[in-house]
Parts: sequence; structure tokens; C-alpha cells
Amino acid sequence: MNTHIVWNSKENKLPDHKYVLFALPGVGNVGKLLIDSLNKACESKELLKLQHPDFPPHSAMKNGILTPPHLHLNELNLPDGQTILTLCGDVQPLVPRGQYEMAVDILNLLKKNKTHRVILLAGLSSDAGCENIHVVVADEDTKKSLTEDGIKVSETQPEGGVIGLCGLLGSLAPSRGVSSVTVIAETFGTSVDAIAAERLRNSLMNYFGFELPVTLDRTEELAKDLMANYSEGPGALISKELMMPDDSFYQ
Repeated sequence: MNTHIVWNSKENKLPDHKYVLFALPGVGNVGKLLIDSLNKACESKELLKLQHPDFPPHSAMKNGILTPPHLHLNELNLPDGQTILTLCGDVQPLVPRGQYEMAVDILNLLKKNKTHRVILLAGLSSDAGCENIHVVVADEDTKKSLTEDGIKVSETQPEGGVIGLCGLLGSLAPSRGVSSVTVIAETFGTSVDAIAAERLRNSLMNYFGFELPVTLDRTEELAKDLMANYSEGPGALISKELMMPDDSFYQ
């Protein structure tokens, strides 16, 4: 296990939950923007940090503290009393082997803590005006369950597949005892697409019954902050060009 877990408490155990929402920077930053908005709106509690030796070697100053690159897993208490967890960050391992190692370590952590399903959020570069949402699964049982709930599962999109840590988490999850669903919002591909993030939020509420108390105004405000803090240095949000095969890249 090359992923180092830094727990914020001595319990070293995740709270009772069914779902984990995951997102990284990508096309339109739709998933990251939504998770960042939820963490802020619900005053989430950070449970742990995940570090990996293949992260970009750039530590950042956060609240006056020099902080190594990491993903953070937060506890989110929704207004309806449901607890979900969010896993997010600004980086992922820079090499394929590191991405695979970290995906397996994350899934083992989730399985150990009885996570029922990880829901991965991503954006898909598309033409202006395209507003489709694609739901992708990695095993027949999850597909059957979603179909019975009236959720249309995509069998052809995204045509180019999913790369990076997101794609590995989604595809490896069933073999590690965790159900996975990848929810992909089409976006024109602007750096931070608040409108697509809002469509993603509405889809999650419709599909899974989540009560996600984020307004478009608040999401747009956070999007401005995200862009204001964006830089092209080695510690910036991981480049969307990382291993980009074509214009259909998402993560």
C-alpha cells in the first residue's frame, strides 16, 4: 500500500454511510465544483487525507500551514439526516501505476468501512447546447438495480472511455466489493462550468434521492473563487491535458 492515510481522529474508522461522492478537476470541473460547493454549504468535517508519492511534488500554503498534496475525505450531513462522504482534491498521481495503486487503496478502504456505492462525478467535453447526462456502470448487478429504479444506463457513451483515477475507481470497484456509478455531465468545456455542475446536482437528486442544498448562485460564487485561485504552476489543478487522447477527455 503506497497510499498514506492521515486520520484526523484516533478512531481510524469512517462513520456509517452508504455513498461516497468522488471528483477531481477535469473538463468543466463540474464534479469538483459540486463537491466543493456541498462541503462548504453543509459545513462538512474532514475525516482524513490521502497522500501518494506520485502526486506532483508541490506543497501549498493553506491557512498558514505548509500542506503536502493530498485528497481529502469529508463527512457530509445532509438536511434529511443522511450521511454521505465526499472524496475530492486538486491532484492525482502523475503516472498510470500510481493511479492504479491509489484506486485499489481507496477501494480497499471503502470496502473495509462498508461503503455500499461510490458515485464518481465527471464532465464530458461536448458542443455548445448539449446538456445530456450519462450514467455509466461497471457490473451487471448495478446496471439491473439502476434500470429497475428507472435510471437509464448508457451503453455507448462516453465513447472514448474514462481515463485516470476516476476511470480506474469506477471500473475496479466491483472486483473490490464496492458498487460504482459514474455520472457524467456534458459541458462546453469552459474552465469552471457552474451550469453543468447544477445539472449534475439535479441528476443526483433525481436518481438517488439526495437532498443537496446548493443553489446555483452559491455554485457560481465558488466557481469565481476557484478560477481566481487557479494557476498554471506545478501545484495547480491537475492539467486537463494530462494524457488527453482527444477532445473527449474527462476525469
